[in-house]
Amino acid sequence: MNDEKLAPKAQVMNGNGPVPPAFLREKQVASYLSVSVQLLRKQRANGHGPVWMKFGHAVRYPIVDLEEYVRDSTRSFTGECNNQTKRPYKPN
Repeated sequence: MNDEKLAPKAQVMNGNGPVPPAFLREKQVASYLSVSVQLLRKQRANGHGPVWMKFGHAVRYPIVDLEEYVRDSTRSFTGECNNQTKRPYKPN
């Protein structure tokens, strides 16, 4: 059974209500980018893709860096050069 369904989600609150999470899980990022989890794993192994962090065994993607990755990946036409460079692993 999925532990995620059993455990209640912790929510951080401020004066205006719940604070959005600072990190997304692998499956959430794959869904957001419309790619497979396998592609994200391959990109991590090759030093490409969005910036990620590891907390114990858990891989997490900072939302701020994910938004930057999407902005940097925007192209206006098909002939535009892809200037994405390898992103170094940022240890905790």
